[in-house]
Amino acid sequence: PTLDDLACQIIEWQAVTFPTVTAAASVEHLQREARELAADPTDAEEAADVFLMLLSAVERAGIGLDGFRRAVADKLAKNKARIWKAPDAHGVVEHHS
Repeated sequence: PTLDDLACQIIEWQAVTFPTVTAAASVEHLQREARELAADPTDAEEAADVFLMLLSAVERAGIGLDGFRRAVADKLAKNKARIWKAPDAHGVVEHHS
C-alpha cells in the first residue's frame, strides 16, 4: 500500500480503537515516541510509532489528512525557497530568519 493508503487506514483504526483520545494526548504520546526514536534513530518501529502518533494528533486537532497534505506541500515549497545555515555542533541545519 502507499503511504497515503496506510495513513487513511491508521486514522480509521485510531478513531475506532481510541475514540476518547484528544489532540493534546496524542501530542504528549508523540513526544514520548520521539524520545524513544532519538535514543535509537535507526529503529524503524519507533519511527513508525512517531508517524502513527503524528497522524493521530493531526486528525484529532481537526487538521485532517487533506489539511496535513496541503500543509506539508506548502511547507516544502517554503523550505525550498529558504537559505540554510551550516550545520550546528549537533549536525542540525536551520534556516536564516
